[in-house]
Amino acid sequence: MMRILLVAVFSVALAVPSCFAQATGGAAPAPSVQDTSAQQTIRQLEHARREAMLRGDAQALSRLLADDYIGTGAHGKVRSKAEVVAEYNSGTVKYESITEDGVVVRQYGNAAVVTGRTKSKGKEGGKSFDSDHRFTRVWIQAPGRWSLVAAHSSPIVAR
Repeated sequence: MMRILLVAVFSVALAVPSCFAQATGGAAPAPSVQDTSAQQTIRQLEHARREAMLRGDAQALSRLLADDYIGTGAHGKVRSKAEVVAEYNSGTVKYESITEDGVVVRQYGNAAVVTGRTKSKGKEGGKSFDSDHRFTRVWIQAPGRWSLVAAHSSPIVAR
């Protein structure tokens, strides 16, 4: 009985610091020293996505997004693949710069979750923006290729 109690107390003691780090917005876990081949592929696709956004390349974005893609922007706007592609075709969205840091790619079988921070500048609907966000993106591997199926962004608010 005493042994079980000691194991339980020790387990809680180990778990509590990581819970506090997550609850207080602690830093994202460091990526593994060596990415897997799939993680490297996702990083390349993330780079291609960023470059397509900077160029306003609707066709390249269309190839990266799954047909059932759904994206939720930082202010709650939900967009389908068709809506995203239409925005880039019309020139409604134009990026001047996009930088990302703290990017972590986690693979779960045929799925990958990408998290990080992004800073971007540009114009949307003629209005300038300069934003700082945390993001989560989900990629799924279908036969032969990876596709972005979901994305979510939340603004970082200065305290």
